[in-house]
Formats: sequence, structure tokens, C-alpha cells
Amino acid sequence: TNGADWVVLLGDDIKIDCPYHYREIYRTFLDIETSLGVPFGFGCPWWNDRTFPGFPSFPCVGRAHFDIFGGLIPQHRRSNFVNQDLDPYLHQLYLKFMASPCMIEARLSNQLGGNIGSNEARYKRIQAQGWQDFVLSDIQPIRDFLRDYLPSSAKEAILLDVVVPSYRVRLDYLGSICSLQVPEYLRTLFIIIIDNTDALLRLAAEISGDSSEGMPLDKAERVLEEHLSKTGNHIRVRCNKSNVGASASRNRGLDESAAEFVLNLDDDVIPNPDLLEQYGSKLLEIDDSIIGLVGLVRFPRSPLPLRHAAVLMSYLTFMFEIANKSDMYLPHSPAWGVTANILFRRTKIRFDLAYAKTGGGEDVDFSLRVAKDSHSGKLLAVPEACVVHPFWPGSVFTLSSHFFNWAIGDGALFKRFPNYRYWSFPNFPETLLILSPLPFLLGASPWHLVRLIPSMLVADFIVDFANQTEFKNRCDLLQEGLSPTPPKRSPLFYLSAHGLANMYVIVLEFGRLWGHITRMEPWEGICQRFDWHCGRLRNAPRNFRHREACKFGLFLGIAA
Repeated sequence: TNGADWVVLLGDDIKIDCPYHYREIYRTFLDIETSLGVPFGFGCPWWNDRTFPGFPSFPCVGRAHFDIFGGLIPQHRRSNFVNQDLDPYLHQLYLKFMASPCMIEARLSNQLGGNIGSNEARYKRIQAQGWQDFVLSDIQPIRDFLRDYLPSSAKEAILLDVVVPSYRVRLDYLGSICSLQVPEYLRTLFIIIIDNTDALLRLAAEISGDSSEGMPLDKAERVLEEHLSKTGNHIRVRCNKSNVGASASRNRGLDESAAEFVLNLDDDVIPNPDLLEQYGSKLLEIDDSIIGLVGLVRFPRSPLPLRHAAVLMSYLTFMFEIANKSDMYLPHSPAWGVTANILFRRTKIRFDLAYAKTGGGEDVDFSLRVAKDSHSGKLLAVPEACVVHPFWPGSVFTLSSHFFNWAIGDGALFKRFPNYRYWSFPNFPETLLILSPLPFLLGASPWHLVRLIPSMLVADFIVDFANQTEFKNRCDLLQEGLSPTPPKRSPLFYLSAHGLANMYVIVLEFGRLWGHITRMEPWEGICQRFDWHCGRLRNAPRNFRHREACKFGLFLGIAA
């Protein structure tokens, strides 16, 4: 570098739109020196690329970088970088030390090149595989360098990215997520992975006012990205070329991130404005034994129509709100949390694509595999980190269909984690399946089997209602978080919600049975249950088995 004060990485096809960019570079290095107490030339400011706003396409490193690493690329990494990914790698090295700002006034435009857009490049792009995983291990020389200049340890940021897969692509939800308050000690990139090209193109046309057909996908990405970036946060929008599902989209988001921690959010949650502050304050306290933080996913309690009250009373949303109930596991912690609001330490584990595109079981699977990979690291509940999850829209039949499809996926857990599987008495659909050959064997009409269905429904309802502790617990779920004077509801409302809740559970059981059959694994699941508490709640399997025994016994008594 011939002793240069700084070195700028540019392409031969860029257009510089700021004639006095060197002044901006000088001022930025001066600001870094003043704010952090480091020598002039420390850091990695980057150009304001108007073609790809918010992406550090063209970084600038000062003389200190060459003193630290002996060259532009650390010696042991030179074989990793050919023609891609050096710019975000350099940016990420200094982001940890809060010394990698965007130079707003140093503007340029990138023409063709080999950048991140969807257009064809003039040369073959060769990615630096795995740089996101090794960049954090490469910052130690920077720490060593700073020890000679700072009286105490260098101030370091927590790198926390937010990954949101989105099929709905609703601007109101995405806007509330991307406008979250980011504490000054966090460096956060919001990564939005769109899994619905048509929805993105429609939304981009609406935002831009461009009604012409044929908007390129990369332009639609930039339109949404620029719109969401108006909050001042760093946003990255990527769109899958086809619908690949929630798990594959989350994996793409994880691959895009180079942060120490990744917060997974669903695209239909409404986060509290202080969500990142709550997570950040907990990250300042934890040690390496904590592999992740489970936030609270709260469902509204008011207004509460009957179909939604039944969802709560069915316990189908229990694990969404587990952060508020984690005391039940003491001295242990939750084994898993839903991907609607859960944070994990950086890991090479990825979501298993064997589960349904729409979700169901992949969050349990991911949590358990991350814990195993970390040699029994644990999750910590953070109920203060709260998002509100609106109820799924639609009628009772729409909700039932949602739960049916949900259970098709989560039934795959039975075979993958047999240590959390246990035997139980036949439930409603299993009883029908077991009895289905009888009419043909006895030469009777199949309608005799159909006539048994009311008996099973009655047995199911009576057993849960007769257990007054159980029924009271269900009713109490409707009041959680409400004022000391919750709305009055009639006994008929609770009874009706209780009955409908049992119907939701039966539909769920049908979905799980159907999943076992379609995967050709019926003997892995029939008359078997999964311990959703994963051994944390000692008596849970025994209590559940007792309840199913009572239902099955009462049904046999009524049928006889």
C-alpha cells in the first residue's frame, strides 16, 4: 500500500457521485478515532452504494488494518477469497468494535460487476464458503492491537441479526418488525426472506407506484428494502425464486447472517418496541452454557370470540407462551420454543427440510439438535421479550385445517426422537382405525361403526369436564394478562369453548395419524405420544396416559 492512510476497494464499473468523497472518508476515520479512542485509520467505513443501499459493497480500510493483519486479507484466509465476499467480511471484522459505519455522503453507483443482484455478472462468481462462520474467530488480532492503545478492554458490540421468513408479505407486520428500537450496544441486520414472489411483486408495485408489468425480482427486493430502511435500521430483503417453505427460508436467512446471535421471528407477529432491548440486556448477562433465549409469544385475550377461546383452551398455543410458565420446569429450563420468537447463539445446525413447508415440528427438532450439538447447552426463558401473535384468521373449519396440517409435520418427531416417545391408550382416530375392520369381519353394516362416534365424543368431553382442576385451568387461560376485573363470560360460553377445544384436539390427532400413515411409519406413532415437555415435567406422560385411559374406558362402557 506504500504507506497509504487508507485503501478503498472499488470496481471498474462504478460511478462515483460525490466529488469530495475523500473528505468524507477522512471525517469518518476521525470520528472513529474520537469516539472510540483508537488510532487514526482504525476501522472499516464503507461507501453509500445507491445501487444496493445498506450493503457494504465497497469498504475502506485504514493503515491500522495492515499493521494488524499484514495485508488486506489475513494470511491464513487468502485462499478463501477469490472475487466475492471480501467486502462483507471486512465490514464484519470491525462491526464487532462499532468501527464500520456507512459513509452517507460518499455516494457511488454500481453498474454490472459481480455484486449481489440477480443480473448476470461479467465473470464467474466464486463465493468464499463459510466466511460467516470463521469471521468472528478472526477478530482476536484486532483485540490484541487495541490493548496497546486503550487503558481498558475495547468496547465491543453484540452482533444480533433478526431473520424473518415471509409468505404473507404484509407491509404492516414487516414494518413493525423492521422499526424495532436497536440499543446502541447492538449491531443488528434485519434479514427478510420472501417466499412468495407474486406477493413481493404486487407490494413493490404498490410502494413504487409502478403499475407496469414485468418488474425484475431484484428491483422488487430493493424497493421493499429501501422502504423498510426508512426507519433507519439496516434491512436486507431476499426473495426465493419459488416457494420453498418456512424452514428453507429460515436456513437462507441463517446463511445470510454473520452475527453471533440470530433472533427468529414469524412474519405475523407484533413485537413490543423494546423487544431487542430485552433480549440485549439478557445477552449481557449470560454465559456460554446458554444456547438461546425463548421469548414470549402472547395471544390476545380481548376481544375473544368462541373459536379463539377454544384454541386457548385446547392447549395448542401452550408452548407459544411457555416463557411465561417456565417456572413449572424448575430447576430446568424449556427444552424448546416456537420459531415465532426465539433467539439462538450462532450454530452450524440448520432447520430440517423434512418437515412441512407451512411448519409443524421443525422448531422442536432444531432446538433439540442445537442443544445436543452444544453438549447439553440450555435455553433460557425471557418473558419480557414479548411479541403478540394474532389468532390465525378464518372460521372454525379454517382453523381446524391449520391444526390438521400442523400435526402432519410434528408427527415426524416420534421417529426422530424416540427417547421422548411413550405408549398410551388409543385416542379418537386411533380407536376408529382399530375398530374399522370389525363390521367387515362380523358381517355388519359400516354404519354400526359410525354410530359409535357420538359415544367417543361424549367420553372425550365428560372426562375433561369431570376433572374440575383441568377444566378450571383451561378457563383460567382465557383470563391471563387481563385486568383484575376481566370480562364476564357465561357458563355456556366456557362449556361451548371446552367442547370446541376438544374438537380441535381431535382434528389435530387425525392430522398426526394421517402423517404417520403417509410417511409409512404407522407403527412409530399409533398409540404412542410425544412428550412435548421433553422430560422436564416428570409426571406429564403419566397424567396424560391416565386421562386417555379414562376416555377409552368410558367409551367402552358407553358402547357396551
